[in-house]
Amino acid sequence: MNLKEATKDDVEQLVKLSFIFAYKAGSPTPNKEDLVGFYHWLVSDSEGAAFLSEKGFIAGFIAPLWCNRSYRQAHELAWYSEDRQGLKLLGAFEDWCLAKNVNEIRMSTLDPFSGDRVEKVLARRGFEKKENSFVRKT
Repeated sequence: MNLKEATKDDVEQLVKLSFIFAYKAGSPTPNKEDLVGFYHWLVSDSEGAAFLSEKGFIAGFIAPLWCNRSYRQAHELAWYSEDRQGLKLLGAFEDWCLAKNVNEIRMSTLDPFSGDRVEKVLARRGFEKKENSFVRKT
């Protein structure tokens, strides 16, 4: 499979890869029905997109900044690759964001996947570290 923008026909593949990603990230077990519904929405909404490779994906959406609705932010939700296509997936997402005239692209990392390598890749592509996130389970 070449890299491609996902459609409704690709929802099952996105779900399959999302389960693998969630497991490896230490995230809660996904709900399959929720994922199916989410990806159907994402790939059919003009402000959402997902891109697929054989064993990888990236997904995100565009939303206005909370304090300035004309400032458009693209938010990456998940980025995962087992087939060494991660940079191509990122490039496809960046190209989509630029075509949508966003003001900024926001990428996040999860501790199991973060580290110097990912930060260096993002920095080389012009990303700056801006926020830290803290989680407390209840």
